[in-house]
Parts: sequence; C-alpha cells; structure tokens
Amino acid sequence: MNDIYTFIKLLEEYKIVIPVMQRSYAEGRNTKHAEDVRKSIIETIISSALQNKPLFFDFVYGNISQDEKKFIPFDGQQRLTTLFLFHRYVYEKAKEPLDILKKFSYETRPSAKEFLEKICINTIIPSNKENIIPFNEETLSKFVINQNWFFDDWKKDPTISSILTVLDEIHNQFLKLQSPDYSKIMSLLKDTELISFHFVNMQLNQLPNNTYVKMNARGKTLTGFENFKASLEEYLKKSDNSLYRTFRNNIDSKWLDLMFSKTKPCLPDSLFMSFFNRHFINVWNFYKKNEPSIEEKSIYDKVNSDLVAFPLIDTFISWSVYEKILNTAAIKNTIHPIFNLLTTLVNNSIEKQIKPYQTWDFYGCDKNDTYPARVTFFALLLYFEEDNYQKTSFSHWMRVVFNIIENQTIDSMDSYLYALRFFSELGVHSHDIYTFLADDSKGINSGFAKEQVSEERLKAKKILESGKWEKAIILAEHYEILLGKVNVLFQAGEKTSLEVFNTRFNLLKAMYKNNDPYHIIKVLLSYYDEAIPNGKISLKHTKENIKQLVTKTFFNEFQKITSDKINTSITQKWIKELSTTTLLNISRSDGQIVGKYGKKVVLWGTTGCVWKVFGNDVRGNILLGEEKRNLLLKSLKLPNAYFTTDYSSKDYIFYSGWETYFKYDNCFFSWWPDDDKKIYDVYIMTDDWGDYKKRKKVLMNKTNTDADEYFAFNTTDEMIKHPELFAEALKNLISESNKA
Repeated sequence: MNDIYTFIKLLEEYKIVIPVMQRSYAEGRNTKHAEDVRKSIIETIISSALQNKPLFFDFVYGNISQDEKKFIPFDGQQRLTTLFLFHRYVYEKAKEPLDILKKFSYETRPSAKEFLEKICINTIIPSNKENIIPFNEETLSKFVINQNWFFDDWKKDPTISSILTVLDEIHNQFLKLQSPDYSKIMSLLKDTELISFHFVNMQLNQLPNNTYVKMNARGKTLTGFENFKASLEEYLKKSDNSLYRTFRNNIDSKWLDLMFSKTKPCLPDSLFMSFFNRHFINVWNFYKKNEPSIEEKSIYDKVNSDLVAFPLIDTFISWSVYEKILNTAAIKNTIHPIFNLLTTLVNNSIEKQIKPYQTWDFYGCDKNDTYPARVTFFALLLYFEEDNYQKTSFSHWMRVVFNIIENQTIDSMDSYLYALRFFSELGVHSHDIYTFLADDSKGINSGFAKEQVSEERLKAKKILESGKWEKAIILAEHYEILLGKVNVLFQAGEKTSLEVFNTRFNLLKAMYKNNDPYHIIKVLLSYYDEAIPNGKISLKHTKENIKQLVTKTFFNEFQKITSDKINTSITQKWIKELSTTTLLNISRSDGQIVGKYGKKVVLWGTTGCVWKVFGNDVRGNILLGEEKRNLLLKSLKLPNAYFTTDYSSKDYIFYSGWETYFKYDNCFFSWWPDDDKKIYDVYIMTDDWGDYKKRKKVLMNKTNTDADEYFAFNTTDEMIKHPELFAEALKNLISESNKA
C-alpha cells in the first residue's frame, strides 16, 4: 500500500497505535526550538483550514496488524499525534461525536493510553460563559488538570505534558481569530484531502527491517527537516517535475542510507539540513540584490543568523525563507547541484578525492562553518551544476579550489562575497580547469587571490606537459609547510626544470626535518642581510608561520640557499645572535617576533626578561646586536642574582632589555645602549637602582655630555680584548663616586 490518506481516512480503516518503543511526544517539549516548531506547525494547519489550502504532511510509515486492523507507525507518529489533537479540538468546537477519535492510542505508557481515552469522552475546552476559570487565567491545560477525571500522577508523564502543551497552542491560536467556522473546518477534515500524507505499509512494500531504526533515529532530536522536506516536495511538484521525481525516489531511500551510513554523532536529518543550509547561505549571499527591499533585508537577517547558526543552534526556520532563496537564485543554482551531488555521493566515493586537501568537515553538523568552508562548498557545487561527474576533472577542480582557498585570507563578509564572485567566474571552467588556466589568452576578471591564481596557471602548464610534473607538484603541495603554495620551488619561474623543482623541494625538506625545530628559521635568517628588519617578522615555530617565512618573507633568501646548513658569513650581529644561538629555542612561543625599536633590533617574547619603556615594565624582550655589552657583562662572572634582567642561552648570555641593571662590588650600575655620543654606556646608580647618581651641580652647555652630570663612562673595543680594563673602569667610577 502506498497511497494518499487523511487522518480520518486512516482511522476509518485502522486503529492507530503508537508503539511502546517510540519516543515520547516531542512537539510539546519545553524548549525554544520545540516551541518554534510547534507554533509554526499549528499556524500552518490552521491557515490551511481557514483558506481551504491543501497541506501535505509527507510520508507515514508503519506495519499493519491485519487480525486486529491495527496500524503501528514507525515514522510519522509525531505528525499523527498533532493531527489527532487538532481534530480532537475542532470536533469538540463543532459539537461532532468523538467516537472515531477513540481509535487513536498510545502504548508508550499506560498513563498516556488512559489519558487519551479520557479526553475522547470528556470536555477539554474551557468555556468563559460557564465561569469555569477566570478569563485572564484561561488555559486549556489548567482546565483539564482541574477536572475530576485527571489523575495527579499524569503530570509526571512527559507525553501527557506535551499533549497538553500542544492543545494549549491550538487553543491560544484559535482564540486570536474572530469567530472561526469550526463546522466548516470539520467538514474539510472529514470530506476532503485538506491535510494529507503518503501512507506506506512497510510489509507490503517490503522495506528492510532496519528502516525502523533509521526512521526513529531521525526523530531523536526535533528538527525542522520534515517540514522543510514536505514544503520542498510541494514546491518541486509545481516547479520541476523531473526534480520532484528525483526527490521523492531518493530522499527516504538512497539519500537517507547515505546520510545514515556516516559514522557521525549527527542524525540524518541534521546532515541533510546542513547540506541544504550551507548551500542556501551561499546562493542567497551571491544572488541577493545590492539594495534589498525590507522583505529581502528580513530574509538576509534570517539567512545570516539562523541558517548560519545551524546546527549548533537549531532554530525553526519558516519555509518562506527557503522559498525566497529558491525564487531569487533559481532552481538550477540551488536544488539541481545539491541533487546531483547527493546522487554522485551514492554512486561514487568522492570523499577520497577531497580528503587530501580537506580542512573542513564534509558531513559537518557539529560546528558552524567558517568563511573558507562555506566558499569551498560553494565551489564544489559549482562543479555539480552540470550533471556530468568525472573523477579526473572533479579531482583537478577541487585541487585548484583548495589551493586558492588555503592560500587566501577569507575572514570577513566582504572577502567571503569576493570569493563567491571569483569562484562563480572560475566555475564555468570547472570540468576542464587545467586547460583554461594554462591558456594565457583566457583572462579572469576578478582580482581575488591574484598571486595564487598566477601560481595555479604556472602549475597547470607544467602538469599538462607530463604526468611526472603533476606527481611532483601534488607531492610538494601536500607537504605540511607548503599546503598548496609551491611558488618558492620554481627557482626560474616557468623555465624551472623538473629536476630543479625536485632538488629545491628536497632541500626544503632537509632544512625543515632537523633535530633543531628552529633550524629552518635560522637558515633562512642567516641569508637575510638587513641592518634593521623591514617591519616585524614573526619567528614562531608553527607550520603556518614557517610557510609564511618560506613562501613570502624570506622568498628571495631561499633562492640563494644551496645547503641546509646555516650561513657562516653573517654580517649583521642581530642575525648572528638569532641564527647561531639557542635564543629562539628558549623564547616564549607566544612571542618570538623580531622588529625594530628606534634604531635597535628587539626580540619580543623571551622568558624571564623585564625592561623599562617610559617607566613601564615590558616583559619578555631582548635587545639584539649588543655583543659588546653582553661580552663585557659576562666577563665579570657575576652570579645571576647580580643582574635584574639576565637571560642565558646554553651557548651565549644575553642581558635583555633596553637598560640592563647589574651589581658589582656592592654598587648598583646601569648599562644604557645608545648611539647618541652624549649618552654614555655605563652609569652608577643609587641603592637598589633608585636613580642615576648625579655629580655636584655644574653649569650645563651645548658641549656637556652625561659624564658632566652623572657618574658614567663609555666602553671601548679594547675592553673586549682585555676585559680587565672594563672591571678597572667600574672600580675607578666607584672610587670617583665615593669621593664626591
């Protein structure tokens, strides 16, 4: 049996018994989502009745017990219960006998069964004329609970509580109407197919035994998918008969099996909804008008709030939102690609072609999509606008898509929309992307990801030359610190030979795979030759940052490198300190940024370092290139306690900060590095480094230096050769200070 039925027609032929193994009635649950669904369903049913507009309630599956003429639903029990309650309310209002409704029952709990029996022989709707309860407290549930036949224990039954909640919703919505014609509504329910559904006898249709498991699993969490599915079916029935047949023939069979087979914590309904929502978000944002109307603005807000929040926040979304998207973007851009994708997924394991590049969850329903994930799905479905899946062309397209998205920042609505427009233009060539990219005469209007597109053009030319090139390029693209961006391996650009490409790749791997995790950074730095870095350079040891260093920051430096060894001809002191010591290894991982401070080079993010800037403590910084200071202070062989900001690498001692405090011969000193000739290197200070110790007042003039005002001296290069001269200068300064 597979036919169109109404609720009354089904009751005329069978008893309807909700079996013991079914979950409790969910549409009356006390959750925000259930409330949204409940209100929408009741509003839709009432609107259908008042306007005499047919409403389709999808499929109802179950088994028939012929000896007892009993129908046991396996899927659709929620909708059947809601229909029962609506009929029950209208029948009493129309003063129609309730006998036929007694054929609907629950076996989940004895209390639920008894309650349904009671409401089919007793009044459940309060009447103000009889002053049963005050008007301002009028709720159907309160009235029922106060009846003599209602047992207090029934309040604990979740099914009964849910039934009362839905009856309240029906009652409250009818109260808002002006004198609805209940007799007319009742006649429509009895004599027409006002509200209908497909009735499927699973035994007769020989559906497999595990269908029940699948059907019931879909209902463990209440979603809006069934309502979406029914509305979409009606929409397609009117709009595209071919897609309508495809949908009906697959949604509850092959496509359901596909979703159910995924080892995910999500239910099939959530997976389906994730697919549709993800694509609808994209097509709406792509096809919407630049200057939307008030209605379109409302749809925009819904799409970029409720649809985007799904599945973490499962808010009920009205069909009107989806209908507006379909009408705006057209079926060929919305439904057609989704159906082609689902059909392809049933027949082909395309996930294997996606997995090498995958940075998102293809069947994701446990987190919200990022902008890059949305763009990826948009680009994927551009391929399926044509019903012509081929493994090779699809692999080529997705490789290019992932390379571009992986190497382009998409972190805002503007960049997201820019990316959609770009891929829409490129997607026209999705079934032969290499040929298009390799042809320099074929331009791309969009300026999105210009640098990466240029690289993809170069690689397409090489790949079309030979399979060896394709293998080498894809191998390099998958390397963990390149991920699609291999421009640095084309040493001679388009003229680069395959041998050179492979040699450069092997060199890069040798630099990266070293016992010292910072080795590759040190090698790259050792070929850098700037007295002051051009802006800040991050030296963090993360795959993402190393990729940035190799492919952008030190791109030119890598081209000079022929060995995985650190360059020994370093001219800049600050570069030598970073490249030849373990300073980077013991720096804080949340720092490790080198940059300029005035005319000095500073490494931010070094454990244990504190220095003063305008009187404020700045933690974790080392002044680089101060070799003379570090060597002379080290020559004193003072314990760590005698330095307020000492910082030791295993092969070098750094005295960090702009101003370094140290204690010698029980006196307090400061080393102040500055290129100003009037400012000296070493100053004697008051106890505990309270202030600089001043000489007696002198008349200051333009020729004065700090040595005229403070007890200070400058160091010399000779002191590096003979450190005892530095110690002697300190003692002389102490003696001079004591005599003052």
